Amino acid sequence: MATKLAAQCYTIRDHMQTQQDIAASLARLAGQGWRAVQLSGQAPTDPGILRELADQNGLRVAATHNSWQDLTEKTQQILSAHHVLGCKYVGVGSMPEEYRGSAEGFETFAKKASDVAKQLSDGGCTFIYHNHDFEFTRFGGRTGMDILLEQTAPDVQFELDTFWAQAGGADVRATIKRCAGRIDVIHFKDMAYDPQQKKGVFAEIGQGNMDWPRILKACKKAGVRWYIVEQDTCPGDPFDSLKISLDYLHGLDLE
Repeated sequence: MATKLAAQCYTIRDHMQTQQDIAASLARLAGQGWRAVQLSGQAPTDPGILRELADQNGLRVAATHNSWQDLTEKTQQILSAHHVLGCKYVGVGSMPEEYRGSAEGFETFAKKASDVAKQLSDGGCTFIYHNHDFEFTRFGGRTGMDILLEQTAPDVQFELDTFWAQAGGADVRATIKRCAGRIDVIHFKDMAYDPQQKKGVFAEIGQGNMDWPRILKACKKAGVRWYIVEQDTCPGDPFDSLKISLDYLHGLDLE
């Protein structure tokens, strides 16, 4: 499969809280030129209905985000839903807080994630773990991300979030390289500097300070298959932000 672009529906989560709004939002994304989405943040909706709405708009479901509780307690239901959606990549947005504060916590989560990934793999799906900045906390001579990369089974893939990796002080391209072969899906998210807040803030792709041509080069070498665009907060209409990002990426010959 050639690399494809997708819109992360978490960006438009406030417009995904009724079935009617989901239908209207997917139609609006399709009208902008998107051909795939990641489902996240929408109101609980029957997967058959979500698939029908996606199909009506010519949208493929590239990936999802699910709660850790559902992944561990309702694994078979998750698998069934993804077969209906025609979606291979089953994501979790973060690890529970109880695992974040120590190397031992990361090690415990790595084992549990490996167990979940094996069950999903046996069912024909792939588990993807989405990072924030705390994975780059140092515990002695290694980071939480080091532990996850080293101690999870190969079935665990990494849905690297470029903004949060940068916020955690990581070298984004080097981290992509480290994940090679285990990074089918990536979250594209730009970072600009806000002098009033004195910190990096979310920006549309190409409107911040990240070096996207070089990031893309690293992605291609690492075997990334899905580029998923997300913006946690937007200055105005989130659909407008997604369109700005899409237009920029189309300018880099991505589809």
